[in-house]
Amino acid sequence: LPADELVVSWAEIANDAVELLRTERPVAALRARAQAPILSAGQNAAAVRQAAEMARNSWSEFAIAFDKRSTTGTSGHSILAEFTEGSQREQMWLEVVALKDGRVYGRLANRPTRLRSLREGAELQVSQSAVLDWVYVNASRSELHGAWLAKQLTDERTADRTAAETDRPGADKSRQ
Repeated sequence: LPADELVVSWAEIANDAVELLRTERPVAALRARAQAPILSAGQNAAAVRQAAEMARNSWSEFAIAFDKRSTTGTSGHSILAEFTEGSQREQMWLEVVALKDGRVYGRLANRPTRLRSLREGAELQVSQSAVLDWVYVNASRSELHGAWLAKQLTDERTADRTAAETDRPGADKSRQ
């Protein structure tokens, strides 16, 4: 659900996918199934920087997958970029429709919360160098590629939980 910056893992919905998608409001049903918070880029700056570096270093994978999507069956090709309006900044997803001359063309997949001049579905373009993350799924929809920011945030949360467990009184320090 790019409009909500929400990736619903197939494992979470596999048993109920058909039922959820056949409801009168399938997007709302999926959204209710797995709520994703709106993240603060400031609070997650390190993760955003690391994800952006990973996304840029692996850009060729995304570009090849996008270019060959009609023969390979990959889908959901989207990129994360930052948009500004005056002093307001917001990171949002674009559903990619074209890659050309170092630019990414797409439709805004998010409903902006801060930027009043943009609307979900707006046709926009950004420089390839402005890409902070990218994502697509394989033909069988069983494997998500990219999603570097989600991976960074998961790694950070795992490290934070591990540190908290290690620091608590009575923790078994011999496992370290």
